[in-house]
Amino acid sequence: MVIWYFIGQGITQIGMRTPYSLRNDAVSELGVTTCGPFTNPTTHQTIVACSPFHAVMNVTFVIYGLLIFCGILLTRSFWPRRKLASTGVFLVALAGLCIAVAGFAPGNSALTVHEVAASVQFFAQNLGLILLGSGAIKTHRLFGWITLLAGVMGFVGIIMSGTPPYIGLGYGGWQRVGAYPLALWAIGFGVMLLRRRQSAN
Repeated sequence: MVIWYFIGQGITQIGMRTPYSLRNDAVSELGVTTCGPFTNPTTHQTIVACSPFHAVMNVTFVIYGLLIFCGILLTRSFWPRRKLASTGVFLVALAGLCIAVAGFAPGNSALTVHEVAASVQFFAQNLGLILLGSGAIKTHRLFGWITLLAGVMGFVGIIMSGTPPYIGLGYGGWQRVGAYPLALWAIGFGVMLLRRRQSAN
């Protein structure tokens, strides 16, 4: 189900009536609810955004966030009962809630709420992955390392997306490096659990 996060973005991007660049534009711009000038609060660049399918993107944020929140709590038994892992579970769950809040608060109509939710989300999800991975390396060695590295990659994206002139991938590209590891990790985690269940049967 988490794969809908990418499908929803693709559908919304196809419907854009103004130029949209994965390299230069933020994911949140797909959820802007009106057509007209929109100033990115991070880059301070003003673009003309017109996203007729903005509801698809904002609903996608809500669904994706709730899936992350419910998923990490329902799979709590997979992770060791250690402080690192427990804190990681809490942070990933918090990130899920923040993603959902961002969907309810589009950047053009509720900028402060959207920006705070997104900022907390980026920090919480990647630190959460690092703590989950660190806490799980002894019991789930390979997946623990994958989880930890996903969080590290996310922090690289956060740093680079906040460092003009956004060398290499551009602001939009680096923002996605900061955001996408959680979604890709969640998909991989789900596939792994499904295969384990099938093997057990």
